[in-house]
Amino acid sequence: MLKKIGIILIIFVCIITLFACKDDKTKPKGELTSSYDIRATLDVQNQAVYATTKVTLFNDTDSDLSSLAFYLYPNAHSDCRVDIGGVKCDGADLDFCLDGANLTVTLGTPLKSGESGIYIIGTRVGVPNGNDRFALTAEGVYNLHAFFPRLAYYDGGFVIVPYSDRGDPYLFDESDFTVTLEAPLDYIVAHSGVLLKEDLGESSKLTTIQIDGARDVAFSLSKDFKVSSGESGGVKIAYYGEGEQGQEYVDFISTCIVDLSELIGEYPYESFSVSESDFKHGGMEYSGYTLINKDVRDKKLVLLHELLHQWFGLKVGSNGYAEGWLDESLVSYLSYYYMDIYNNGGYAENIQSIKNSYDKFLSRVRAEIGDSYNPKINLSLSEFRNDEEYAYVVYDYGVLIYHGIAEVVGREKLIKGIKGYYQDMKGKVATESDLIKCLEKHGARKMGGIMRSYLEGKVVG
Repeated sequence: MLKKIGIILIIFVCIITLFACKDDKTKPKGELTSSYDIRATLDVQNQAVYATTKVTLFNDTDSDLSSLAFYLYPNAHSDCRVDIGGVKCDGADLDFCLDGANLTVTLGTPLKSGESGIYIIGTRVGVPNGNDRFALTAEGVYNLHAFFPRLAYYDGGFVIVPYSDRGDPYLFDESDFTVTLEAPLDYIVAHSGVLLKEDLGESSKLTTIQIDGARDVAFSLSKDFKVSSGESGGVKIAYYGEGEQGQEYVDFISTCIVDLSELIGEYPYESFSVSESDFKHGGMEYSGYTLINKDVRDKKLVLLHELLHQWFGLKVGSNGYAEGWLDESLVSYLSYYYMDIYNNGGYAENIQSIKNSYDKFLSRVRAEIGDSYNPKINLSLSEFRNDEEYAYVVYDYGVLIYHGIAEVVGREKLIKGIKGYYQDMKGKVATESDLIKCLEKHGARKMGGIMRSYLEGKVVG
């Protein structure tokens, strides 16, 4: 069996002739620019994904690169086997090391500043059973995230973000993706990006999608998906679920896209798709796509939250490990802000409910460890005491921070500052400092001081 797997991997790596070998330089933008052409196969008999990933890099930095850093997140899990058939450049084998989720490729010839290179990586990734982002669920849904090597963010050097089961430990630059996924004919494929084509064979089909300026891509496949679709301002919307309410959610998303484009800025992608499964979290966002728990309470609120991530967390990127609150707290606040508009009320009641919930959390923990307990929000994922603290602080307390700012400067100035933050930082990776500067620049000068008071623990709730 191992020999067979090895042979298949070698075949995948050697299918270089399937790719255009022309060195197609990406438009320079002063950084390390990447584009992906991925050919993948879902092998349901062996519960695995085979992929040949061609990464085209243009080095517009000031440094020559002697190695490349990628992530292969499934390898962080003990119940998920990852095999690498090889890494090639110009037909030559490159040395590599896979350590947990981190893949380091040593370049035989450095990628010099001002030059581009094409790197091809062959992988086999076993799909574990479960209800996570990369798993085969008990109900037969394949959630396929991070099945291919993803280049680490580059900022004067590769920024390696530790993997964590808590939150969203991701940090990527934007890339252009074309992905062709082969799957059995009877599976319906939910996906990031727009569908370029679907080729049907006797027992399998090839689904080819494309999305540009994306942080990441993902797929979900099921034999039981019911598909509802629509369009909003030129944005294609698709909802993949097992229930009968798909069209209702498509209509809701359509309305949200129109309103949020006016409130924040134009929706950043050509499409938005949603797939339901027995997912262990409420939802998980990708560029133009989201997974959602089919049984989640208040599904429209969760859909809105994940949709808002298209603006903040994806188009405006952030370090999800070091500053997870940066997009989560903002998106959580905007979710309640917009639902107040959509439902013609309810904001005050929601804020009071959040405050009551957070106060109970504080009282409970202080009774356990002491009255001096005053959690901080701007921590890395590993610095939170547990998942409960992360959830209450980043989501509930995060909403209260923005509500507190709005109480002082007014909701209009806060929204103006947020809109300016989006306009200034879209396509980039933002930091806490960027957020505060934009709020001060576009909203009100005092907003920065108020935000800092919360971040420094001078305001508890």
